[in-house]
Amino acid sequence: MGTKKTVFVSILLLIFNSNFGFCIPKDSSPSLGFINQITNMDNQRVFELFYEAVELAENNKKQEALNNFDKALRLAPEFVSLWYNKGVALEHLNMLEDALSAFGEALKLEPHNIDALNGKGIILEKLNRDNEALKSFDSALEVEPDNQFTLHNKAIILCKLGKYGQSLAAFDEVIKICPLNAKAWFNKGIVFVNMGQHNNAVKSFKRSLQINSFDYEVWLNLSISLSDCGQLTQALSACGKAIELYEYSSDAWSFKSTLLAQSRKFKAALAACERAIELCPDNLTALYNKGLIFLQTNKPEQALPLFTEIIRKDDRYIDAYLNMAVIYIQSKKLPEAENALSKLLAFDPNNISAWYMKSVVMSKLKKYKQQLFCLNRLLRIDNNVAVAWYSRSCVYLKTGNKQSALRDLLKSISLDEKFKNIALNDPDIKPLCDGEAFEKHMQ
Repeated sequence: MGTKKTVFVSILLLIFNSNFGFCIPKDSSPSLGFINQITNMDNQRVFELFYEAVELAENNKKQEALNNFDKALRLAPEFVSLWYNKGVALEHLNMLEDALSAFGEALKLEPHNIDALNGKGIILEKLNRDNEALKSFDSALEVEPDNQFTLHNKAIILCKLGKYGQSLAAFDEVIKICPLNAKAWFNKGIVFVNMGQHNNAVKSFKRSLQINSFDYEVWLNLSISLSDCGQLTQALSACGKAIELYEYSSDAWSFKSTLLAQSRKFKAALAACERAIELCPDNLTALYNKGLIFLQTNKPEQALPLFTEIIRKDDRYIDAYLNMAVIYIQSKKLPEAENALSKLLAFDPNNISAWYMKSVVMSKLKKYKQQLFCLNRLLRIDNNVAVAWYSRSCVYLKTGNKQSALRDLLKSISLDEKFKNIALNDPDIKPLCDGEAFEKHMQ
């Protein structure tokens, strides 16, 4: 009844910003007219403040660096690199709107500054303004068409926008410029994951690892894709390599627990879960995996507190509600099951599993009117769920509506042939199968 997760690690496509840092300008100085407007002492002070700010930033003293950039800008407000680096400092302080304004000021002074255009695009992506980010990266590419950093960011944005074909083409451009760009191969694999092409993802991840075999995140994503391809042994090996490279990855230990549970090595799976939780007590996926392991080993009383804890930390964790309801149904605590499912449906009203499970609860409580309501809601969401038609047939039969019961039974069988045998072996519904109308429709 409960849903089963096969992939427990979120595969996130992050903006590739390894070059997005504090840059010291190369032969960059204010315009000639601007230099003439400040004294030599002022000019010297601007550069002192600038280099001090860069040094402070590199030592992770971002607020002090920002203060120095502001002091320098009061002396030289037309110094483009100051505005750019101020934007970087603000981004590191998570002051994204202010960072966007700083890059905007840089672009007012120098509209084709590729660093500022890239910086603006990165901030827009962080603000989830992906279409605007794409325009900024396109503007940067008009200045420098072969800039692989910009192409890489554009490819990522295209993937986020669901334009997978264009994203792959952009990554191919990056790889054409630099065939040994391991990150490009990795993110190309992520695009394939989003497309559901896990075999191609595996190939891209493996190519990335041929270039750089020390990136644990690539090994972890390779493990996930191998698992999706049904290659469990290879997936475990890749996940082990990820942990070998970075043993403090809670996500890697959590996914290892998934793989071990799928191999029915529950003791080892539980140990992997414990390690994941030890590394990150708020790793809800690891807590959820631990709960599933207890369910699979017939220890629902140990699973229930874990699902309760998950919901306390995240009251919209759908699978925790569903599995909690399963435990309550199995232990005949029907009001508690109903309560859990009602809470879930309050924020996810189109959850088919929740409506079906609630219909089961209503059936056990002999509340057939409410059961019928649940099944009707489910079938309005998706009218191709065979078990819902079969269940509604049972309700109609119990309430004396044989014509509707037969109609729904035949519909369930048309969607899934196995319900014919289920009906023939179900003493409650078998009378419907003995009539002439049933036989006629089965011919």
